[in-house]
Formats: sequence, structure tokens, C-alpha cells
Amino acid sequence: MPHRRDAARLRAVHDLLDIPYSAIPRTSSGLPALDSADAGQQRFQAALFTCLMSSSVERHVWEHPMKPALASVSSYVNWIIPYPDRVDLHTNTACRVASRLMPLQYGEDRISGIPGLRLIGYGKQRLRLLHLPTGGHLDLVDTHACSTRRGMGQDLRFETRWHHKPAQRPLWQLAEVTPEEQAHHLHWATEPCTALRSSLLIRAIWMYWELNPSWRPAVPAGGYEQLLYTKAIAPQEVADLLTVSEVRIPGVTYESRGTDDGVLRAGGTGITLTRVRG
Repeated sequence: MPHRRDAARLRAVHDLLDIPYSAIPRTSSGLPALDSADAGQQRFQAALFTCLMSSSVERHVWEHPMKPALASVSSYVNWIIPYPDRVDLHTNTACRVASRLMPLQYGEDRISGIPGLRLIGYGKQRLRLLHLPTGGHLDLVDTHACSTRRGMGQDLRFETRWHHKPAQRPLWQLAEVTPEEQAHHLHWATEPCTALRSSLLIRAIWMYWELNPSWRPAVPAGGYEQLLYTKAIAPQEVADLLTVSEVRIPGVTYESRGTDDGVLRAGGTGITLTRVRG
């Protein structure tokens, strides 16, 4: 019966993505709604996904110059909940995650964190951030909430104390996007694979647990962006989750190129899925 199938799909979303059953976003008919972000939100989520896939081997261009700040974020995230106008990252350490995502400038033009990301408010459980160039919103929700808003502010000041050092500029305190930040605009520009990367963000927790993934941008001469991983799971199994399971991405297909390689296709573009053997 339809309602049983719908309930089974909701349970699968809970099991695979670890989103609490009651918190799963749903359509008016009660079905899971994982891919309903508006265009600006998609652009931001697509950029955020590449940040969460930073690793010590495939370092994001926005990675901290001295430590794996972006590469550490996924280890703090418990689940990701999408909404049409924002995405919520639930974590036990919201202020620490914020300190790694919010932008800092080093010297004349080096930036770590996400250029254009701004802290716009907080309460005792939630930090609210806005990506000025895209209008995308990110809420960092702390499952170990502070007892007061003042307590959250104290935690934030503690976790961002390393932002206030000589030769560093905390850009997240500014009201406008700086020219140095705007120079990174291609990272959040609309591209054929923007919607696909945005959808991959919503499934990033499963990838982090199961794959040990990293992201490699397309080379300037052309070709696809790459999602690489090292765990002993066949690319076809990964593709099955993304294309035919209950948490599938609508309209995405998979073209195998061998036992360790294939392409996730969406419309006229694609992302290469590659297993890297030891």
C-alpha cells in the first residue's frame, strides 16, 4: 500500500542519513524532501560540499594554511537537514565548526574558510550564518545547547580566539564582501553540476562514514570533478545509493567505467566516482 511504502522510505532516510525521523523534511504529501533548495541555496550548498570533502591529501583551496581546519569539520557533524531556504548542520561543537568555516584573510589575498560567509546571529543552541554572494543560509545547531545565549557567545569567543592574531583579518565580522573574497566567485557560480553537488551535501554524512571521501576539482583543460574515496566498497554500490535507493538523487544515473571508476550523470554533466586502492 502507498502509505506503507512512504513510511518505509522515511525509515530508510533515517537509517541511511541518520536524520531523526521526526526531523526529516517532507512534502505536503508526507514524502521526504531532500532536494528542494532554491537556486541561491543550491549554489552555497554546492560550495559547502566541496569544503566538507577537503582532506589532508586533497586540500581545498580554502583550507587553513597550517592545519586541516576544513578537513576536520565532517568529524564534528552528526546529521545534515535540508530546507528550501537553509541547511542545518547538527553538531556537538557548533562554535568550533563555525571557527573553521568562517573566513580569515592572511596577508594580501590568502583566505581560509568560506569567502563571503557571515555570522548574522545566535541563540543558546543555534548559530546562524549567511553566505552573502549567494544568499544561502547555514544554521549550526548544537545538540549540547548552552543554558543561555550569553553562554553560546562565550563559547564562540573561545573557539575563535585564534582568529585574532597578527597578519590575520576576521572577514566574517564585516558587513560586505571584500574584493579578495569576490575573487573566489567561480567557486559558487552556477555550473551544470551545481545541483548535483548540492544534493551530495545532503548525503555527505553517509559518505563520510562509509567512504573516507575527498574532492578533486576539474582540471582547467576540462573533464569532470572527482569524488575519490579509499574504503573497500565498489563504486557501483555507492552509485546504487545515490541513484536507486530511498535516498536517491532525482534524475541522476551512473555509467560504470570499470571496477574502480564511473560517472554520476545529471543532465549533460557528470562527476567521476573513483575508488583509490591503497
